[in-house]
Amino acid sequence: MANSRSSSKDVRHARDYLSKLGNLNQTQIFGKIENIEGITNFDEILQEADDIIFSPGNLGVDLPPEKVFLFQKVVLYKCNMAGKPAVVTRVVDSMTDKLRPTQAEATDVANAVLDGSDAILLGAETLRGLYPVETISIVGKICAEVSCFRFLTFPCSPSLVR
Repeated sequence: MANSRSSSKDVRHARDYLSKLGNLNQTQIFGKIENIEGITNFDEILQEADDIIFSPGNLGVDLPPEKVFLFQKVVLYKCNMAGKPAVVTRVVDSMTDKLRPTQAEATDVANAVLDGSDAILLGAETLRGLYPVETISIVGKICAEVSCFRFLTFPCSPSLVR
């Protein structure tokens, strides 16, 4: 993964390095957008990277909260228009030590899917979290419900309550 702290030069550097190691030239290189530099250089990173990881949680440290969702929509839209996979991460951080996501986090997962994310990347929630299986299950259920809604088969389950 090429970090977005500088520019697309990081992605090119990673690609050049991998090409010298032998048969690794088909390795996918992800550009990670997690700070202001990544947003500023996003268009050139998108051109160079094979895939994009967008981290609204990390970006929220540098930007006011009322701006982060706008950048998520722009980043995912541009990835979709360029035909490049987009992955969103850091959306259910509270599940590292809690059994359920907050309502805001559940909505963040749903909005990431509705905005065109190709995947949700879980990290600490499953690596060192207390409820890794439940985290995967809940995020999967949210994604499934959103997919049903997107394809006008809502609601997925016969009952709106469990």
